[in-house]
Amino acid sequence: MSMSKKSEILVVLSGVFILLTFAFYNRYPFVYSDSGTYIRSGFEGYVPVDRPIMYGLFVRHISMKYSLWLVVLAQNIILSYVLFSTLKFVIKENYRIWFVLIIFLLTFTTGLASFSNQIMADIFMGILILSLFILLFVKKLPTWDMVFFTVLIIFSEACHFSHLFVASALMVIILLTRMLPFALLKEISVKRIVAVSCVVFSVWLIVPTVNYFHSSKFFLSEGSHVFLMAHLNETGVLKRYLDDHCDQYPELSLCDLNEDLQVDVGTFTWVDSYSSKYGGFKGSKKEFDFILNEIISDPAYWWDNVFNFVLYGLTQLTENSVGEGLTAHDKGSSPYYSIYTHMNREAFDMLNSKQNKYGKAVLNFDFLTRIQWIVILTALFVVIFIVVTGNYRYYDQTSINFLGFILICIVLNAFFTGGLIAPNDRYSSRLIWLLPLSVAVICINNWKHLKTGIKFGQNEF
Repeated sequence: MSMSKKSEILVVLSGVFILLTFAFYNRYPFVYSDSGTYIRSGFEGYVPVDRPIMYGLFVRHISMKYSLWLVVLAQNIILSYVLFSTLKFVIKENYRIWFVLIIFLLTFTTGLASFSNQIMADIFMGILILSLFILLFVKKLPTWDMVFFTVLIIFSEACHFSHLFVASALMVIILLTRMLPFALLKEISVKRIVAVSCVVFSVWLIVPTVNYFHSSKFFLSEGSHVFLMAHLNETGVLKRYLDDHCDQYPELSLCDLNEDLQVDVGTFTWVDSYSSKYGGFKGSKKEFDFILNEIISDPAYWWDNVFNFVLYGLTQLTENSVGEGLTAHDKGSSPYYSIYTHMNREAFDMLNSKQNKYGKAVLNFDFLTRIQWIVILTALFVVIFIVVTGNYRYYDQTSINFLGFILICIVLNAFFTGGLIAPNDRYSSRLIWLLPLSVAVICINNWKHLKTGIKFGQNEF
């Protein structure tokens, strides 16, 4: 192994250590309310009604039934390597030094490490976006890297339905953009775009196939109807439909709940005492599918749905608090039960982490949230400055491509989460660290041009 490769491995490992400081500080990986479902699905081999099983299998096998520390270690190794590979391509000069500096700043000024050290699939959203960028834009990618990033894209997509939707929409946009008559994305061959698109769209078959092997049923999701109905309920469209049609369809169970429908998405979906009234995930499918088809096909509701989709998507862009859902989880919680059942030796460690001890009194993300907002607003100011001045036309094209790619992904993520369900800080915060990353790349590669306005090729030597 060459000295260059050895130094790159050490740099990547240094990034892993920096990211892990959050878990070390907490004394245990962070757990979310959904962490319990992921753990149980992987260990018990069942497909959750509301999400794919893939991340649960990852937790099961990477932990080796021994420790969740191995899971966050693996997540941080993958993240560090993907970040390093991205910066190696987009910065080129002194990328090792810039990588260490950037990963340090992202760790302590954004919510990046709160996700990479969490037993949740969210960190793979950012990993997916960077992997897609590498596979699309790096022309001479080593064979091993090409295989690695292809597998990583498939896995990251299969971890969560929102990942699948965002990646698919992104590839459609890129393909349409490449087909425009003027010079946009001409540096990417149509052949490569089609090849990456095939990888992305293959997951629409891979997820049902994996589900078949674990449940003997070929399906993508058994819970999408509930989430869509919860969204329509929160926006008020469902109540309007019921007011208009309950006389026509009095047999609908939701007609009996019409006056009690003023609840949020979480209550509608997860509170057993409420969801049991309409049959829960499985008992409601026939009725919910009927209502959804009625609402989607009736032009009378189109404007309300489009308006709410845009409104909720734009609102989602502003929801960026760090630590959403990282509350204390006691012995009665789903994460504790799952850890106690399948990794009993770690149950005590989880309860004694800073997240869970003293009711989260020693773990507060408010300061980091304020820092992250300063970073976000600063990055947005730089983006606006670049656009308004028009000098972006003279900047390094790789930097511009990277920034544009990231901005599109952030917007798509907001509209496919907040726009189709409801705004939640976790959805945007899991990806917003990519904004300062892309702006940092712009500044590093174009510093003297940002400062003096000198165009590339003008007074370069």
